[in-house]
Amino acid sequence: MALRGMALPQDVFRDFCDVTGHLPKEKVGDAVRCLGENPLQSEIRDITNKFKGQGLSFQQFEEVVRICRKQNQSPVDELSESLAVFDVDGQGFIPRSQIKHLICSEESGEGLTAANFEMLMERIETNEDGMVRIADL
Repeated sequence: MALRGMALPQDVFRDFCDVTGHLPKEKVGDAVRCLGENPLQSEIRDITNKFKGQGLSFQQFEEVVRICRKQNQSPVDELSESLAVFDVDGQGFIPRSQIKHLICSEESGEGLTAANFEMLMERIETNEDGMVRIADL
């Protein structure tokens, strides 16, 4: 383990690799997220498609992590700015249903299940009008 409980890439790789010693491509996103990154599944798919075979070596996994960290150099407020488009009255709230549509839609690149969406949103307060404060996301 690294400082402050953050996992090391070699530990995560070892935890997720299969019996051949490779990290299956379908587990790469989860492994990268264990290292504190939060790439879209579509981004992971685009990155891993350049590698041949069904799994990645440790060196290939390290390259994927480097790419994800480089892509994550965006401003902290990127999510808030993106969601502000749906804040029609400028009060800092957006419909919970709109968030669900964005996250659960297959077109969004994530296609999260409704059950997983509910799990993500269980600690986010929704007001009586079905609105969520952007700052809480």
